[in-house]
Amino acid sequence: MPYEALLLGKIQSQIDALDPALRSTVFDHIMRLCDEPTRLSRSSYYPYPPEFQLYEFVDPTGDHRFVILFRYHVDEVRLVLFALGHSQ
Repeated sequence: MPYEALLLGKIQSQIDALDPALRSTVFDHIMRLCDEPTRLSRSSYYPYPPEFQLYEFVDPTGDHRFVILFRYHVDEVRLVLFALGHSQ
């Protein structure tokens, strides 16, 4: 059973600031992350805060790299997504 995504912190405004095609890509990857968070993520590393899990992906063109910082919610049903990093 997939996890539910709970968007907190800056992530919603960071997603909203993207153009529609990139926004769609990010939401597709959020759904993928919710299906397999253990396999797709790892512990964060510098320069990211150490208390998060990290999920990295690129868009289909390979021009944009994304990082999602998240934690497992205590209810073990949701992933709490906090921030989206984006570079090109």
